[in-house]
Amino acid sequence: MAEIEIVRIPVAPEQADALVAALNTARGTYLAPPACTALDIARGEGEVVAIIRWASPEAHKAAAEMPAAGVLFGAVQELAAGPPSLETLAAPSSGRLAGQVALVTGGASGIGRAVVDAYVAEGARVAIADIDAEALASLAEKYGDAVLAIEVDLTSAEGNLKAVDETVAAFGSLDTLVANAGLFDGFFDFSKVDVAQLDAGFDRLFDINVRGMILACRAALPHLVRSKGSIIATLSNASLYPDGGGVLYVASKHACLGVVRQLAHELAPIVRVNAVAPGATRTSIGVPDVLGGPLDQTAPEISAAISQAVPLGVHVEPDAHASAYVLLASATQSGAMTGTVIESDGGLGIRGLRRTRGGDDLASQFSGE
Repeated sequence: MAEIEIVRIPVAPEQADALVAALNTARGTYLAPPACTALDIARGEGEVVAIIRWASPEAHKAAAEMPAAGVLFGAVQELAAGPPSLETLAAPSSGRLAGQVALVTGGASGIGRAVVDAYVAEGARVAIADIDAEALASLAEKYGDAVLAIEVDLTSAEGNLKAVDETVAAFGSLDTLVANAGLFDGFFDFSKVDVAQLDAGFDRLFDINVRGMILACRAALPHLVRSKGSIIATLSNASLYPDGGGVLYVASKHACLGVVRQLAHELAPIVRVNAVAPGATRTSIGVPDVLGGPLDQTAPEISAAISQAVPLGVHVEPDAHASAYVLLASATQSGAMTGTVIESDGGLGIRGLRRTRGGDDLASQFSGE
């Protein structure tokens, strides 16, 4: 439950500007997101009123223990004409995931990072399991106590258990597992790759895309049963259609779709299991070195080709998919959904045989109406 704090500070007219400036300066520290989600400052006759929305009473308490809080309190004491009066109200949270705990695997970059951003904005506390220490540190610096950065190899049972155990130890529970970690195969041609590359590439892709996903789900299961939580898998348009990658990626993502369907069946009615299937996204995606190394999908020529290939004519940023993950994590908004795959791919399933899309001339056709 969010909390609203109304602070009335008596002030002499000549000190009002300095007091307002001190409150605004604190927006970057004590009154900063994610603990403080909103700050409104108003001036009345002989007073300045600050209306502060805290994510929760616990977030308010934690912020009050920061050194920055002491700096602000000292400034207020120096500038005020008398002691402030306080009023605290409980407020319904606008965050759809307020109070929830999520673990996002592969959450330090790309679509995973966009999911982390969206979950924190919606009030969740988020553990991020990834192998990229630098990207993890960036998220920890950005979000502070709202996130937990866990550097870990997610291809092993031990790594996935470590991620789950550290999440529960830090936040007390687990409501949502986002099984997002994965690798791509770089669109290699099956007839042109040698057997040794195929063998090594298979191990790398299936280790993280399939084995890692299954192990993450099993490690999280006892906690998700207790919370009546959910699993959300990151699939791909390659889970549903050919040519969304090479044979290894397409095969691994088809396997992941099978995992989603089987677990949705086995874990009902206690744990919901759903998925998001993004299409091509403007991000750098990991490819094993044996198959050519990382693939940058942000180049203008790639964006132009993808935009031409999908009915909606878009090559989207990672955050275009994030709301689907928020929806699936919210039991109040998706409580009747399990085994569901949300396709966020620009409309690949409705491409035509004669043309990619039929509405290219609609704007000019109706321009005079």
